[in-house]
Amino acid sequence: MRLTLVTRVALAIMISLTYFSLAESVNAQDILKKEKNYVSLHDQKSNNSELRNKQRYDYDRYDRDRYNRDRYDRDWDDRGRRSQYYDEINRLYRQVLGRNADNEGLRTWSRELQRGRSLSYVRRELAYSREAADEINNIYRRVLGRNVDRNGLRTWQSELARGRSLRDVQRSIERSPEARGRRY
Repeated sequence: MRLTLVTRVALAIMISLTYFSLAESVNAQDILKKEKNYVSLHDQKSNNSELRNKQRYDYDRYDRDRYNRDRYDRDWDDRGRRSQYYDEINRLYRQVLGRNADNEGLRTWSRELQRGRSLSYVRRELAYSREAADEINNIYRRVLGRNVDRNGLRTWQSELARGRSLRDVQRSIERSPEARGRRY
């Protein structure tokens, strides 16, 4: 069966028209799907905002009920204890590191104290920190003119952990035979 040139061209045109109409219908279906997804997403967002508003209302109502009680429940409010912890933590920072505690340190260590850790634990952690090691090394450089050795670092960190202050450590290093021999 031989097809003439005209038949071949007509067949090619029909095939291409069919292909393009199919492609257009697929594109139209995609557009409809996207529009449908957008509408459902928009509805979902409005539902989320309604849910958020309801949760906010419930929280506000709970908050009002909580603070309007005749007998104030101090278990809910630990601000007093936290500020007490802040003072203690700040004192430890000044003794062990020679500076005031930053906000992150206050939050971290007060959280640990609220979880049941002791002040001696906090002091020990500060004494064996990298910052304490740097401070001891700075004292060695100023007083002895050299870097701290491993045994010296271990000794002075354990002294800090036991309750001595950074100032006490500096005085002890200044009174050491090595420091006295260096002065003369």
